[in-house]
Amino acid sequence: HDADCGWLIEVPINHVVVLTFIDFDVEPITNCTFDYVAVYDGASLDDPEIARFCGSTVPNPPVVVSSSNQMYVRLKADGTLAARGFMANYTTVRICSRPMCENNLIISTCTLGVWSEN
Repeated sequence: HDADCGWLIEVPINHVVVLTFIDFDVEPITNCTFDYVAVYDGASLDDPEIARFCGSTVPNPPVVVSSSNQMYVRLKADGTLAARGFMANYTTVRICSRPMCENNLIISTCTLGVWSEN
């Protein structure tokens, strides 16, 4: 399906985004140039791309972590071949700056993605 979808994940200040792919089916092309899911370390396409995935298997490793409280996820598909899409959860993790703080606090978990049963 011809698509260009984007999701901005924004969590509280002093937290980072941990995106975990659960299922994945995007047209497999060398270098992921036509159909892909790209993850950006910030609020938009202008921020650094930290990951790009395509193919029919869950990325390995399946986790992408932002360096700030914002992450932008883009699904780009050219419409040549139809695939199911992807499903991912994200959690917010508090950044802990004190040496005695070992257990980061998980604030919430949400699901995002585009998924169709073909």
